[in-house]
Amino acid sequence: MSTTTAPRARRQAKPKSRSVRLGAAPQGGNAGHVTITAGKLIRDYFVWPLASQLGGTAFRLEKFSAQRDQEKDEPDHYEVLLADDGRHTCECRGHLRWGTACMHIGALVTLQAKGKL
Repeated sequence: MSTTTAPRARRQAKPKSRSVRLGAAPQGGNAGHVTITAGKLIRDYFVWPLASQLGGTAFRLEKFSAQRDQEKDEPDHYEVLLADDGRHTCECRGHLRWGTACMHIGALVTLQAKGKL
């Protein structure tokens, strides 16, 4: 006798709460400081504005050195483009793999919309 079971319903991932805090805006040749929180993950980055020829505003987010030491398998910086047409890009694994807005893009878009970058 064979029995069939109904396929399990795929569990939807609960969206992580995200927030961003600007410690200091980048000015002149000096980096700014931003803290990004995604769920229980808290990351501090230096933020540097970059020249962009792609139609938008580009930034380099560089992890603080203590965080780099703890996460040896992850890059120590990401370059993020906030495109004028809304097709923002980031070099982090999450964005490259899934193509969705990552915490880096979300944080910089929020700060830019508030006129803080």
